[in-house]
Amino acid sequence: MTLDLPSPTSLREDKKRRLRALLDAELLLPVLVERLSEGLIDIDASTTCRWAGWIDALQRDPAWSIIEPALETGGSWPEVWERARKAGFSDATEHHQAIFFTRLFERALDASRFELARRSWREALASWTALADGVYLKHEVLSPVSSDLTSAEIDAVMASLLDGPLQALREVGMTSLRLHNWDIPPARRPLGFVCDVLDTAGDICSVGGTDDGNAPLIEGIRQGVDDTLEALYRALSSDLGRRLDAIDMSSAERSDFLTLFDATLLRCQHLGFPPQLDRVVLRRGLAIIWDLRESGRDEELEITPAMIERLLPCANRLYKADEDDFFGLQGAVADLLVFKGEESLSIGGRQRSFERALEICPSHRNASRLLSYLLLERANRDLLKTAALPNMSTQLGPVRRRVQPLVDRAAENIRRAEQLYPENDLLDRYQSDLENEIERFKLAPEEDHEAR
Repeated sequence: MTLDLPSPTSLREDKKRRLRALLDAELLLPVLVERLSEGLIDIDASTTCRWAGWIDALQRDPAWSIIEPALETGGSWPEVWERARKAGFSDATEHHQAIFFTRLFERALDASRFELARRSWREALASWTALADGVYLKHEVLSPVSSDLTSAEIDAVMASLLDGPLQALREVGMTSLRLHNWDIPPARRPLGFVCDVLDTAGDICSVGGTDDGNAPLIEGIRQGVDDTLEALYRALSSDLGRRLDAIDMSSAERSDFLTLFDATLLRCQHLGFPPQLDRVVLRRGLAIIWDLRESGRDEELEITPAMIERLLPCANRLYKADEDDFFGLQGAVADLLVFKGEESLSIGGRQRSFERALEICPSHRNASRLLSYLLLERANRDLLKTAALPNMSTQLGPVRRRVQPLVDRAAENIRRAEQLYPENDLLDRYQSDLENEIERFKLAPEEDHEAR
């Protein structure tokens, strides 16, 4: 058995290549890092030595023909880098860049340089997802240093690669919500940044960058994004609940509720009005209306119209959202529409609200009851018009032709009112009034009239 050893010539060539890569790194890497980090990162000699492989890998890529001249001339580096990415990077290069841009993102986030952090985040995700199939990371990076790890353990390592940046985003988001003092608005810019970069990660992970959208790395990022957002939503909803529960309903002022809901909705706005928070706001707001009604303080505080104004946009967004987001809310939204109808000054406005409530929740008993009484009110208005006509005119052709549609409409409204709420105590009275007018004008029943 013979053992094949590298020839002295190949060893010398390998040494020369590594020395050349180190010399190139000392010359080129500080410039590249300065350009990409906009001066935020300044590397020393030891870092240059550790990162020399990045330059070595880059010089072998098609993208190097774009990057090398730009290192000398400057120019718009976001544009240069975009063209370089389109030209193509190897897996080795993507690995170096995934690490670099992840570090740059954390540094830029810590320095509140949000535009730089946003670009770094996109580049970090682009590089990590380019490696999402796991072949390079497992065989070239993890296996040589973790030969005792099982496949499942390696998958777990890959799934956690962006845990640090996601935790940093969570902390920025929590701080930006300013839950410690609801009298001041949330920090709009950092909170908007957090939502933006999490959306970016979600969009990239929905594509995956690999044929296997369930690769551990992709799934880890996706789960981390969901967990980060859920933590922000849970913190806001919990704080809202805690503050509402601390209010004494018997002595509270109108502003105690409205100020709190306004502060909540402002934070929801900066979070993009997620359905999870719309659900919480809608349910908590309706509970306030019901509690104040039961205690008899709703009219005193004039709270219902003000709460409706704040809750209706939440209900509308939920209704237009995915079916899963709206599931179980039909009754709550119908309650809100009934409240809206009760506050309306016009019979038309009340009817539209009650009917909309029944479209959303056909079994809503209160909407059925109120709409039934409203339809009898409409029937009564038509019957009062016919009753005002003197008996001497009841057989005049023009008068009868004018009365017929009024009677028909009253009959239809009475019929619908009975269907909606058979227990309506006014049904017999208005049915009797209708029959009296039909007899007085010698009109045919509605179905006979339509047949003619």
